[in-house]
Amino acid sequence: MVLDELIRTASDGGLNNPRSEIISHIVSTITSICVRGRVYHKLRRVCVYPSVCRSLIQPFQILNRPSTHFANYVSEHANYSEVSALIKMCLVVGSQSRHLTLNQLYVPEVIHIVMLVAADGPVKVRKTVYGIVLNLLQSLYVSRSDDVPATELLQILKDFTSSSTLQLFGLQRNPPTSQHTIWMSYNDKQYLDNLEQLGMFLSRIMEIASGSKGDFNHSVSPVFYLYC
Repeated sequence: MVLDELIRTASDGGLNNPRSEIISHIVSTITSICVRGRVYHKLRRVCVYPSVCRSLIQPFQILNRPSTHFANYVSEHANYSEVSALIKMCLVVGSQSRHLTLNQLYVPEVIHIVMLVAADGPVKVRKTVYGIVLNLLQSLYVSRSDDVPATELLQILKDFTSSSTLQLFGLQRNPPTSQHTIWMSYNDKQYLDNLEQLGMFLSRIMEIASGSKGDFNHSVSPVFYLYC
């Protein structure tokens, strides 16, 4: 109940509201496996992606809310302030742990959420989504076991600041020492190509995190179920 009230209060002002920032710091101090799961669940309930059998740029729909507004992108949705606040929550609850199993627990959910909201919205939101994946990679590397290929994981971390990786999240830095700015696709084909590359990149992370082919198939099946 306390977490729900905090999320509701943070959602009222959106991501740029100072109140949302304060509440994010509060939530980060009470983070646990249950809190992480609840935040991920709430964001997934807010953003429901249609089946991949339809176009990947079909409207997002808010559950349990009477709304006639449909948007091609999640940032155009009427309740985007709630979405952006929950994205920030997902970043602060994704704390690192020394136990690999705890870091692996919500990998499919994180991958699903990133696919929903990446490369869209203002710079701050895009950087937050970028940070969610970076936090996941760092936690996997810190808690890695013999089953997790450390060399490949380290290479992904090294390449994570490259222009090609930033583009997957709709970001760019030109020159590399400058601030992040928005990268925009010129047409739907480029947007879909970038989304496909992001999916392949996240699938690679999931495969590394699983440690084995059998675990990878077990982890990826819920993600495909969510899309179909």
